[in-house]
Amino acid sequence: MYERLSPLWTDADLLLVNGEGTIHHDSIGALALIGICAAARRMRKKVALVNCSIFSLDEILVDSLRESVDYFSVREPMTFRYLKSNNIAATQSADCLFLASRLSERPDTPRPVLSAKTPYVVYTPGVLSAFGRINESTVADDIKTIRNMGREVVYYVVEAEDEKFASVAARAGASILPLGATRWEQVQPFLAGAEWVVSGRYHINIFASMSGTPFIPLETNTAKMQGLLELLGRHNSQSIRKWSQTSAVGGAAAPRISPDAAINISSVTIAKCADLAEFSVDFTSRLDLSKKTSFPADNLPEMAEANLKTPR
Repeated sequence: MYERLSPLWTDADLLLVNGEGTIHHDSIGALALIGICAAARRMRKKVALVNCSIFSLDEILVDSLRESVDYFSVREPMTFRYLKSNNIAATQSADCLFLASRLSERPDTPRPVLSAKTPYVVYTPGVLSAFGRINESTVADDIKTIRNMGREVVYYVVEAEDEKFASVAARAGASILPLGATRWEQVQPFLAGAEWVVSGRYHINIFASMSGTPFIPLETNTAKMQGLLELLGRHNSQSIRKWSQTSAVGGAAAPRISPDAAINISSVTIAKCADLAEFSVDFTSRLDLSKKTSFPADNLPEMAEANLKTPR
């Protein structure tokens, strides 16, 4: 690890950390990223932690972040408030994926090969698959419910933990889009071809929103999904679909999937989120590399306030 990071210790002036959804619940990933930030601070380097969601950390880890990081940009308001409650200044941004909405689709981008016919519904349960929080019977019931509406279902294996329910989904009548079958630039066209999307994955729901495809957000491992809906201005009118309230074994069934719960996001809101995402990639003018700086956490930036208040 030291050899891999050796350019930081010798040549770099700034450590830039893309936090994503890793820093929560004192996880191994959280410890690793916070530890690298602390090491950089001891080497008298500037540290920027961007594009992040942060939740439920031990006080020692929160103190380390406060002492080590010069600039935070957070991708949803729940994290903004969490950091503010811990006296950490942050800038309200949005996930960097929203910047992809400004890219023109290449006409030669191949579409994933699907056995499902249109109209199809994309279903991918998300990270809770890895923690025993999802009931197999609920996945099967969801897929059967959607198929009973006359829709074909594509079970999308985004990461390895999704494979846990692939056989369950197949037995329920879904076609399977296997792990590695799509490159990132294929995801948005793939979701654009869906009638709606059911997902517990933060980025898949962002891709769906940029595709103009309604999505049903599923419960995930932190409050980041609530934060995303708040950023999109939908937290008051829509709730996140919960899994079983107890364990995956013998737990109570989750509410049935309904297309009436699907959320559609306007192109205006997507554009505003892309503007906010700039705070995670264009911040060097605000970060003086010659001295430690601080940023006021009293208010969201004006664009964030306008975005949160935009009526639907």
